[in-house]
Amino acid sequence: MFSVLKKWLQRSEPEEVQKTTDPITASLVLMLEVAWSDHDIDSDEEKAILQAINKTFDLDTEEAKAHFIQAKTLHQQSVGSYEYTSLINDQMTYDEKKNIIHTLWQIANSDQYIDQWEEHAIRKIADLLYIDHRDFIDAKIETKRGKL
Repeated sequence: MFSVLKKWLQRSEPEEVQKTTDPITASLVLMLEVAWSDHDIDSDEEKAILQAINKTFDLDTEEAKAHFIQAKTLHQQSVGSYEYTSLINDQMTYDEKKNIIHTLWQIANSDQYIDQWEEHAIRKIADLLYIDHRDFIDAKIETKRGKL
């Protein structure tokens, strides 16, 4: 019990994450958080994440895979989204953050079904990124209509 608590307390502080993580990897951790919200990241979600980062950040396949591997490791060690949303808030514009929310909806809808846990995770992340509720809802509607 104490070893688990000690390990948790030794986790990275937000300032440490900002020194060692870039906004692309931080965004990927959030994408993995949404995919993992139902406690299963299936191959469709992984493909959607890789396609999203290729499109959103204009990366080639190898760069995308390298960021993805790093993000998976960070996500497994993470105790929450705050440290990553904090980094994104400091380094990205509102439109870039809004684009991340669009991407999160696409990942949640990759299986043509957005479950309540995925929606809850996106809502929490949108709040931490200071995304206006209207933009949050618009992104969801556009995703369901297939406009993204």
